[in-house]
Amino acid sequence: MRAYLGYAQLHTYQQLEMLNHLYADMWLNYNFFLPVLRQVSRIAVKGEDGIVRIQRRQDGAKKPLDRLLMAKPPIGKETKAKLLALRQATNLAALNRKIHSQLNLLLDSAKTD
Repeated sequence: MRAYLGYAQLHTYQQLEMLNHLYADMWLNYNFFLPVLRQVSRIAVKGEDGIVRIQRRQDGAKKPLDRLLMAKPPIGKETKAKLLALRQATNLAALNRKIHSQLNLLLDSAKTD
């Protein structure tokens, strides 16, 4: 959140409620729509110059929900159906607009305190 809010100080209960709503919407965005890389290995390799460098390998970019659906052991059918229905019902463009408007409102309320 520091990347979004900077060092704005939040003091009121209303700001806490706004932050909690923002967290819920950002959870949807990050877990359903944003692909991430996952590190699968890391090895130390000593170069000819004697410097040790870390080589990292990542798997392909996948959304966290897709990784969860492919997990072993699999999640329950009811949970899977609920998550897929929630992703299907979520409009990504509207969600992003909502997140940005909530951030602006929260930052404006922090400036007036």
